[in-house]
Amino acid sequence: MMAHALTAAVEAALLVTGEAKYLDLLRMHMDKLVEHGREEGGRLLVPYKCTDEGWTDFNPIDPNAPIHLWTASMEEQDWQRLETLRRGAESEWRQVGQRGPRSLDDRAWTRFLAGDSPDYPKRILQANYREVCDRIAKVIDDEQDLTQLDVHWWQQVNPVVTEALVQLTTGAPQTIYWGGLAQGRVRYFDGEQQRPGRSSLGDRPQRRRCEADVGQLEHEPHSAGDRRRRQLWGTLLWPSASRRRGPQRG
Repeated sequence: MMAHALTAAVEAALLVTGEAKYLDLLRMHMDKLVEHGREEGGRLLVPYKCTDEGWTDFNPIDPNAPIHLWTASMEEQDWQRLETLRRGAESEWRQVGQRGPRSLDDRAWTRFLAGDSPDYPKRILQANYREVCDRIAKVIDDEQDLTQLDVHWWQQVNPVVTEALVQLTTGAPQTIYWGGLAQGRVRYFDGEQQRPGRSSLGDRPQRRRCEADVGQLEHEPHSAGDRRRRQLWGTLLWPSASRRRGPQRG
């Protein structure tokens, strides 16, 4: 939980001041954990507690904080922190599956950016679709006494799943559940209407054409030399050059 609080704090400080020095607070926290960590079976484990007996409760580090750190800084040193933290768990960092609303996991997305998982967009969209279907089924079949439900039940069955959309359309990890900020690297702007967002075309045939030729966002895995310095991971395909709608760097 401390890492989530630190992440939210440094993201807010960076947003308000524009000074990247605040990211050092999160770096120091993670580096200290690694310093007191240990390897078991080739996997890096870090302590989650410090008691009178010393550092204890060793487990894999929560990946949310280091992923958000790299997304905020886009610096090589922070990418290398990700490489260190996934040591011994490489296959796990490529896994894609269904998750609940509070179980954020952007590890496989980072491996897609690294070029290790080119089919990630398809797999994450399929996983999100299955999750939406499961939640809708729970709502339809729900016969529980509403006065006895846990307050978090409504979160568990909320059919809105934004994981793939956030990653593949804004180039960002998911927002940390406990107050984090969106780190999107692109935003959409309608040049004809002079407003933020995708174009709102009224007639159906024109909308179909829009979906067919400008609605596809492709993220391209980059080579080792440039993938971690690019601020824009994806390129929208615009077959019609006359349209003035598209993504802008964040």
